[in-house]
Amino acid sequence: MPHTSRAEKSSKSCNEDRISALPDDVLHHVLGFLPADEAVHTCLLARRWRCLWKSMRRLRINEMGRWGVSTGGLFLIKFVSCLLLLRDPGSTLDEVEIKYDHHFEDDLTWISTWIHHALSCQTQVLTVKFPLPVYVPRYLDGPPLVSRYLRRLEISEGRLKSNFLNFSSCSTLEDLKIKDCDLDASSILSQSVKHLSIKDCFFKDDVRINISVPNLVLLQLKSCGGRTPFLENMLSLETAVVSSEIWSVDYCHKGFFAGECCGTCLDCCGNDGLKGGCVLLGGLSRAKNLELIAHPGMVNLPIFPS
Repeated sequence: MPHTSRAEKSSKSCNEDRISALPDDVLHHVLGFLPADEAVHTCLLARRWRCLWKSMRRLRINEMGRWGVSTGGLFLIKFVSCLLLLRDPGSTLDEVEIKYDHHFEDDLTWISTWIHHALSCQTQVLTVKFPLPVYVPRYLDGPPLVSRYLRRLEISEGRLKSNFLNFSSCSTLEDLKIKDCDLDASSILSQSVKHLSIKDCFFKDDVRINISVPNLVLLQLKSCGGRTPFLENMLSLETAVVSSEIWSVDYCHKGFFAGECCGTCLDCCGNDGLKGGCVLLGGLSRAKNLELIAHPGMVNLPIFPS
């Protein structure tokens, strides 16, 4: 029998492409950990990898600094648009992450297009982060989101209007997290959300926002400024954690210096027909576990049902 040396066996083993021999599902899982551009670049590895990126189940549009400052955003818009256009139309997306830190004239239009395209691919988990500069007045609006598959949505560092906060057409959305956002909206609507977290956000101070999430189980409303939102009755609420900020519009500044609420200023009485009532605690009256953190001078007049 021909004799094969240990060195020859070792050399043959090193040249063997074992990764490419893995099933498509495993390779798609691996690609899902890479930024979108690096995942596409794997098409150069071998014939086996040429089209794998077109059907990967997790898409990460992030690490935007790598695209440069001057023309990177424009190139990124073209790249992502081509990426979505060339994807396998029959392939669904389990998770999509969009982190966009450039600012051009039509950037929010493109972001909105990417979001709606992701939802059309049956995305279950969507994360959106776009820290636009404070001097950019544009808000993410457009038509309401529509999906029968979206389960979790996380939005941070954005400016949102009412249409984007209308989740009544996302029938399976249960986990909603909003952080570091400006909410220029009259309402947040959802029949399906069970876990709602709003942190470090600013509600517009001219009209009180209405939060209508009747099936909510867990609520976190922490460190938000602007006018205190009105919470509709939440019959299923089990746990609520609410803390106010000193720059809240409903904070009685006169009462702070006097040592008690003055009861007559705009911060105490409001200008939206809710004078003398409790806009916040009334919606929390069903909670089994309630944690409240308020500053001195904050007006809290709970009216609990008997």
